[in-house]
Amino acid sequence: MNEKETTSTLSGSLSTGKAESPRRSESPVNPTEKPTDAAEEETGPEYKREIHGIKWVLTVAAILSCVFLYALDTTVVADIQPNIIASLGEFQKFPWLATAYALPATALVLIQSKMYGIFDIKWLYFGYVVCFEVGSAISGGSPTMNSLIVGRMIAGVGGCGIYVGSLTFFSVVTTPKERPLYIALISPTWGLGTVLGPIVSLSPATA
Repeated sequence: MNEKETTSTLSGSLSTGKAESPRRSESPVNPTEKPTDAAEEETGPEYKREIHGIKWVLTVAAILSCVFLYALDTTVVADIQPNIIASLGEFQKFPWLATAYALPATALVLIQSKMYGIFDIKWLYFGYVVCFEVGSAISGGSPTMNSLIVGRMIAGVGGCGIYVGSLTFFSVVTTPKERPLYIALISPTWGLGTVLGPIVSLSPATA
């Protein structure tokens, strides 16, 4: 009798385990929904650029031209050093022409990046373009070395804002797929302006 009871108990437990095993494998999450959710997390929401056609071409050309002018002004004084020293004198202050222009790029880049995150990108970018042009005008019409250094410093502040604003503009306006292409256009534009700076400055100086 004991053997019969033990056999019946084992068979009953096995049947109960088989009946409960499908229930344990059940899950409230539909397995077909997991790839969809994972795909949405990887791709993220879809972005669409609002500017198209000729407006977008002119916008990109304007942004890159501002970067080109900022790079052009970096090396524009390379080949006209004798003319500047001959007309303004104060040779001991001449290294400040390059230092005053490049110093804002290291001192204000983080501040200007934060400002683009707070204020409107368009109007802040316009403000830096005006600042760059004002500094260039002061540098072009400066009667003394001190005023030329001040003009270069103002142009450097505006130029740094232009460069940071260009990166910010392409990062915000473009889609994730095309963003690397437009941001990559800034580097060759900068290199072209840096190379052509001495050539552009030498032609009116020798005329």
